Amino acid sequence: FFKQKTAYEIPKRDWSSDVCSSDLKADADTPKVWKPFEVINQLVCDYFNNNRTDARLEKNGDIYCSRGFLYPFWTRVVQDKKQIIFIGQAFPTSSSTPMAEVENLCRMVNEKVTQQAFSVRESPNGPVLFARHVFSYVNGMPVRMLLRGAKQFAASFESAMNVDTNQLLIRKLS
Repeated sequence: FFKQKTAYEIPKRDWSSDVCSSDLKADADTPKVWKPFEVINQLVCDYFNNNRTDARLEKNGDIYCSRGFLYPFWTRVVQDKKQIIFIGQAFPTSSSTPMAEVENLCRMVNEKVTQQAFSVRESPNGPVLFARHVFSYVNGMPVRMLLRGAKQFAASFESAMNVDTNQLLIRKLS
């Protein structure tokens, strides 16, 4: 038999320590929480990479997340607002794809994929299916929640792409 520890026996986390590489692994036994001032693009990128996903910092500072997720997306850390934003975009297979067709697809997607709101935006390459999810980390960022949220966001975008039976949009970005 295992003895269950009481709250008095569980060691408290030392919040004075800096973030180190061990804080970057998702650990089921010890929930880690980054303090708000610690949450920066490089830390989030390293965290994704240390948890068997591919992520890279883009020139504009966004984090492009690809392999290890069902659909690639970008992550943006907005430090002054203490927000992390997931951004997904699906580009048209042709620049001549009519906006009305992608808008109709977007309506169908929003009916079937209810956990995420999708919209259509105009781009130089034609209409783009777009989604974003914003969450605040004013009181800190539980790192397991970050990875779970990223995977759920990518999964909802993949579900949206499965609604596109006419293949108006590019399935995967390279």
